[in-house]
Amino acid sequence: MKKRLILVLVGLIALATLAAAPPASAQDNAAVAVNTKDGANVFKFAFDIRRVMGDVVEHQNAAVAYANCEDCQTVAVAIQIVLVFSDPSVVSPENYAIALNEECDTCETVAGAFQFVLSVPDRFKFSKQAWQRIIEIRQEIRELGRDFKDGELTALDLEAQVEALVNELRTVIKEDIKAGGARGHKDDDDDGDDDVGDDDDRSGPDDPTVTDETTTDVETGETDTSPTETAPTETTTTP
Repeated sequence: MKKRLILVLVGLIALATLAAAPPASAQDNAAVAVNTKDGANVFKFAFDIRRVMGDVVEHQNAAVAYANCEDCQTVAVAIQIVLVFSDPSVVSPENYAIALNEECDTCETVAGAFQFVLSVPDRFKFSKQAWQRIIEIRQEIRELGRDFKDGELTALDLEAQVEALVNELRTVIKEDIKAGGARGHKDDDDDGDDDVGDDDDRSGPDDPTVTDETTTDVETGETDTSPTETAPTETTTTP
């Protein structure tokens, strides 16, 4: 048990380093929330959209929430969308949610990692309607995070509402891909179909990426052998 905890903490430090600095790999997306202040609510949110044209799909998505405090709440949410335009020979995306309470009293610590790896037709672009809703969902999660920080939502309330928005996001993406999206329109700045990724500390208000909190306990999402959806992973710890 002690060895496992050490390994988890090592992973936590590594992810914290990834979130604090420019990513070592453009394929990685991480939300790392660390809470060491009694009575505080900490939220981190990372949102990422990538296009893949090559032979390898090895994108990593992780939500990590760590708490060492009293009467505190910590939530990390990471969402990654990977659009695969090629026929890759290697498909091994990774999706992790880690939530950890260390010597916590009345703590709620939640991590949710959601990764969608999807095959799309050549020259696919999201339709304007779908892209607008994707941006709105991202913004709604940000606003939920602000409400959580202000004490208007509990960690479990936030988790439930985020999950509902992620379910809607999944539907919007899959239905737009099925309908063929929008082909050939020139509004690239609006449709967001290019690689997008950042966190709250580095991105401007219009960048489709955010980062917000930390958690413990490791769980790995399932990975398909073809470019389809990687199952979302969530871990909750409430001592």
